Amino acid sequence: MLSSNGGNSIRTWNTNNLEVILNEAHKNGIMVTAGLWVQHERHGFNYSDQEAVQTQLEDFTQVVEKFKDHPALLMWAIGNEMELNASNMNVWNAVNDIAKMIKEIDPNHPTMTVVAEINSNKITHLISKAPDIDILGINSYGSIGSIPERVRR
Repeated sequence: MLSSNGGNSIRTWNTNNLEVILNEAHKNGIMVTAGLWVQHERHGFNYSDQEAVQTQLEDFTQVVEKFKDHPALLMWAIGNEMELNASNMNVWNAVNDIAKMIKEIDPNHPTMTVVAEINSNKITHLISKAPDIDILGINSYGSIGSIPERVRR
């Protein structure tokens, strides 16, 4: 249905059923931005716990190694709104470490991260702590028209 209506790509939030999604997408001429679900502080993840952060990175490493050559893979999306209500800015270090790992294993696909809305603090943290991210995705709820202005600020 997507391709018959002119659509050519989808984004997942996580890697659940990623192989099935990639295979079906490929059969239908669809590209996939594969989402890597970065844990959220607001759901109890502690970005000061180096062991937990390392385990998350290792889990993503296995996924990237497994799917980096799939013909339907468009890019990697590192996290979805993981910065929302976060007080520990180490989340951005983790995002950057994941991006660096991806670039080492899979230099053929760009990395992105997706944030909830946008403001100058998020842009500052992204630029200073996660410079290995190639693309910024913005989920906007009701104020999409003002995104260009908010990004410029």
